[in-house]
Amino acid sequence: MSITITIDKKKLPKYIETLQSRLKSIQKEIEAFKKELKKYEEKYKLTTSKFVKLYEKAMKAQVKWFLPPQADIDSIDWYAQALKLKELKEEASYLKELINKLKQKLTKEATTKNETKRINNNTTLQIQNNTSKIN
Repeated sequence: MSITITIDKKKLPKYIETLQSRLKSIQKEIEAFKKELKKYEEKYKLTTSKFVKLYEKAMKAQVKWFLPPQADIDSIDWYAQALKLKELKEEASYLKELINKLKQKLTKEATTKNETKRINNNTTLQIQNNTSKIN
């Protein structure tokens, strides 16, 4: 699947600013999730990554459940928060890459502006399978 977005070059700085704002928001969410996960790690003396592996094995009935019965609600919340944290980190990574590519495009356009006349005032951004390509 491929998506192509054409952006007016004059509006590119505003798009970058909007993406940076979203990235900042995601980074705050990441920190909040990390704090919550840390509470579970301290309570159960187990890292989140180890917990997730054991939880997934237990759900597939490959290992016996390892936490006490009163931890059921905690374990569901812990697992859900760990998954959400992973998603947020992936989104942040993607946004960082996209912002950097757009900034490079903006910088390149600014430096070549005096060298040639542009026929088209648009930047094309093509997104394919979680990667972006800027033409």
